[in-house]
Amino acid sequence: MNIGLPNKEHSYNLKQNNTQSLENQYNQLDQNPAGDSKIYKAIQEEIVKQITDKTNLDNGLGGKDKISVEANIKERDAYVIRGTFGRDVDKIVARGQASLVRADYQIESKGSYKGVNGIQCEATTRALNEFQKDVGLKPSGKFDQESMKTLDLVTAAGLKKADLREINKKVLQSQDQEPISSNAQKVEPGVNSQGSGKINRT
Repeated sequence: MNIGLPNKEHSYNLKQNNTQSLENQYNQLDQNPAGDSKIYKAIQEEIVKQITDKTNLDNGLGGKDKISVEANIKERDAYVIRGTFGRDVDKIVARGQASLVRADYQIESKGSYKGVNGIQCEATTRALNEFQKDVGLKPSGKFDQESMKTLDLVTAAGLKKADLREINKKVLQSQDQEPISSNAQKVEPGVNSQGSGKINRT
């Protein structure tokens, strides 16, 4: 499956038997309103760089260490199989759930395998919203095109929630913006915290 950035400058080939059908499924999903934002694209570039660095890492045996990337994908897909076995449920949701859980986004759902069951419950929506914010997307609570492609990249790289927040912080700082976790207000010189005028000096 060819999973790339929205601007198509980078891509990563994930080898799977259902490549074309899965890509077609993704293309039928809604698009995220923030899919073209600079922040989202910059975060994507950082994620792809992590995959590139990992696949170019010498494993000490004269070859390149691609095993961990493929193993990450296989392990995620195993979650999907165990969580949906014998049930007619949404495989896109299950795939998204598995990627979220593997990235340390908590989903507590009864009748699931480690949070994976192919049913979008409230816990799934909360975890997805959290992930979308972390990667620069609008928290829509939907497994849209950009969210699914990014989840696949995050899974391949073996990144966790903490890693994504560090990437988010790095990108926002490079663009002179407040990190998403910060509630601090920016106050312009000579303006009070409510922005109503100059600060009084006695």
